[in-house]
Amino acid sequence: MISRQFERELISSMYVHAPLPAHHEKSVEAGYPAKTVLAAHPIDPKEHVPYASVDGVVHVETLPDGSSEIQLQASLRADHWPNGDTVGDYANFGKGTITFDFDGEDWGEWNRLYFELYPELTGVHVTHVCAMICSDGEVKIPDIYWREGATVYDVRPNEWNTCIWEFPSMPRDKVTALHIYVFLGGHDAPSASDALLYRVRNVRLEAVSQEDHEKGWHRPDEKILYSTVGYWTQGLKTAVVCLQEDGETGIKTQKTESSAVCSNSGP
Repeated sequence: MISRQFERELISSMYVHAPLPAHHEKSVEAGYPAKTVLAAHPIDPKEHVPYASVDGVVHVETLPDGSSEIQLQASLRADHWPNGDTVGDYANFGKGTITFDFDGEDWGEWNRLYFELYPELTGVHVTHVCAMICSDGEVKIPDIYWREGATVYDVRPNEWNTCIWEFPSMPRDKVTALHIYVFLGGHDAPSASDALLYRVRNVRLEAVSQEDHEKGWHRPDEKILYSTVGYWTQGLKTAVVCLQEDGETGIKTQKTESSAVCSNSGP
């Protein structure tokens, strides 16, 4: 059974096979700005001078109020495939990248990255930006399978976007680089821009006390753990909750065809 809101949006689109509105206000990330920031550490572009490590041109603009804005300019198309690929089956034309270098810094006291982004481009159906942290500590980040160390944001063009990435359990004891980048995917429409301009400001590390739970089925409170990828509304669901009783911790799961149910039958 589909929701009434989804049904209304589907009808208003006249059943055209096109993306329906994305309700960002219902996402997990929508709650990030409301968290209490205990401390913050700005990444000063004058101290860690950003540069274009892959494709594009990067420069730092000093604004009238004395603050700095980092600007990335890159062509959406190229006359060759990236990385010497001559087959022509690569998915994009390169990667516009802003890079900050660090001398093996320990970011253990910071558990999230914050920056603001204004993408200037037209005629692109899906606008994105990625962030990656490289750490050369005992556990290398990103790992060889890219399970940790990078994230991607869906952003809205021609307006300021708040980008927050929380990584409480990611190893970050010897950080060597921060990359903010975008894949150069060509044109989605005839009216699309030939190039993009990504404006970035207020890049900083933050510490928040209400960390998101990332790994394992145990958590300190009695909240339900759920799949952040999501569930098919008509499919089988599993809810997991960790409950405490008489000083002991127990995990209870229950599956249902229509909804996720949690109950406690003791440790």
